[in-house]
Amino acid sequence: MKRIKMGGALVVALVVSIAAATSASATLPELGRCVAVEKGTGEYFGAACVKPASGKGNHNWLPGPGPNKKFVGSAGPVTLETVGGYGIVCSSGELTGEYTGPKTESVTLALVGCLEKVTERKCETLPIKEGEIETVGVEGEVGFIKGGATPRVGLDLKPAAPITFECGTGPEVHTFLSLEGSVIGLIKPATSMRSFFRAFFTASHGIQNPEQFEGGVKDTLTLQRTTAPAGPITEQAGLTIIGIEEVPKALIIENEEPIEIKAK
Repeated sequence: MKRIKMGGALVVALVVSIAAATSASATLPELGRCVAVEKGTGEYFGAACVKPASGKGNHNWLPGPGPNKKFVGSAGPVTLETVGGYGIVCSSGELTGEYTGPKTESVTLALVGCLEKVTERKCETLPIKEGEIETVGVEGEVGFIKGGATPRVGLDLKPAAPITFECGTGPEVHTFLSLEGSVIGLIKPATSMRSFFRAFFTASHGIQNPEQFEGGVKDTLTLQRTTAPAGPITEQAGLTIIGIEEVPKALIIENEEPIEIKAK
């Protein structure tokens, strides 16, 4: 059998290359920008920063957002439903936020026309704004729903504190609600600089799709509701957001300037 001898320099180069590739994959997915540089000086070939060039390419990858890091989105119907069948439906909503790092963003979702599904009582964060629910202090983070050659990236939204609101107006009996946990939705497209993304937050009978990132723990919402004189009822809940075009069900997120979800 013929033996193949490898020089020490070659072995070191291979080890460094493998370590660099492993380190890079561990950070993915991440938000950033693929920017053009002088030909023959960049770390990547092409405007998606997918094909490594070892310093001989025409683009470089810059993790995180640029100076124009805000985004907006308009939603159609938004539904919050528990596994037990309790639900709240809002007629529409506005999403605003900004990218805060290579994996993170800050989000506010303002919903209007919010009613209990069965009783049709109005639900609101503040009594002076009937039918309006506002979520503030929500942090978002990207992660893999599925990695590999054809990756699917998710956006995990998690309030810094429970979101509290109530259903019922005037002298009628009120139901007090508290929503906590987090929710994952598919966001795409990945691996290209985009002025907008499509986000899909979907649930069926209180079960979110998906419920966790690849290799991660279960990551879902919990809704607690209290109506006197009964005690609190706590159930797992799912969130569905329909875009204003309704078909497909995507929520369109418009970026202030192009940014990429790097997944390869």
